[in-house]
Amino acid sequence: MGEDKEQRRQGHPLLRGGGARKEPYTHGFSATQMLALTAACGALVPSLPPDSDHSNAIRDFFLASAADPPIPDEVAQLMSAMCLREALALVKTVLWLLGTRLGTLALCGARCLSPRFPFVRRFAEMPVERREDALRRWSRETVFPPLRLFFFLVKVFCLSSSTPCSATAPTDDEAATEEEQTESTKRPLDDGVIETGHHTDASLATSLAEKGLAVADDAARNVCRVECDVAIVGSGCGGGVAAAVLAAAGHKVVVVEKGNYFTARDYTSIEGPSMSQLYERGGFVSTLSGSGLLLAGSTVGGGSAVNWSACIKTPESVRGEWAGAHGLPLFASPD
Repeated sequence: MGEDKEQRRQGHPLLRGGGARKEPYTHGFSATQMLALTAACGALVPSLPPDSDHSNAIRDFFLASAADPPIPDEVAQLMSAMCLREALALVKTVLWLLGTRLGTLALCGARCLSPRFPFVRRFAEMPVERREDALRRWSRETVFPPLRLFFFLVKVFCLSSSTPCSATAPTDDEAATEEEQTESTKRPLDDGVIETGHHTDASLATSLAEKGLAVADDAARNVCRVECDVAIVGSGCGGGVAAAVLAAAGHKVVVVEKGNYFTARDYTSIEGPSMSQLYERGGFVSTLSGSGLLLAGSTVGGGSAVNWSACIKTPESVRGEWAGAHGLPLFASPD
């Protein structure tokens, strides 16, 4: 019981992150590409010289960089899972070029030159200051836009993977209040939600039937047929509202959501795993050019779960202008 309470205080396991990776990496990057990627990560998030009066923990924090394992492998794994095929091919090609002297000379220019034989350094052999300078130039590249896209992709995935996995622990009073609330109340959707990841094929059919749905096995197609009036895909602002209206009108509604179900007590302040679990493709859906990210919720509630606190109340003066100057009286009404 005590262990369960401690887990609830720390948030849902999927949103806490941490722990050593158990599965092998499957990103497919070569050793040469990983050397170049590690050098890029180390230039984006370099170590810093700590002051002599800092504690050991603070010194370790300052000395850490995104070149430290396993961050480069995590970056490569994220890219292989979330990048468009064309974008991933671009990243691997640029990294391959940076793993050669001629490729580094072509992409970095005089920054890779050395007075000593063989006179041209590979990207990973360049001093961190020169690597930083090369990355800054690529971020403003106009003659060869793919380099700017390469910089953008590496930067975004590197900064995401190197986010510190730490959260502020609640005080004893805060934790006690939270425990009283969570133990005395169930989750808002517990009466109607079925988390399919917790079920086998057999138990899922039983659980659906317990919720009042007619279920039949279709052995020929190896599927479970569920009878309802309306099936809605997605539980976000559109799907959730449509489901509520239709259910209130007496229809039997089934909402299908691919994301997990989290409530307030599950959330943590750890950005990496939270982005991965709450946003579509971990928050890395980008335009084809890579010039912008498209953030979309991928959890029960969709955009309403991740964007609910992002809207500032429209000032009354602005609403008054919309109503008076633009003929929109709705904005001046209590509704």
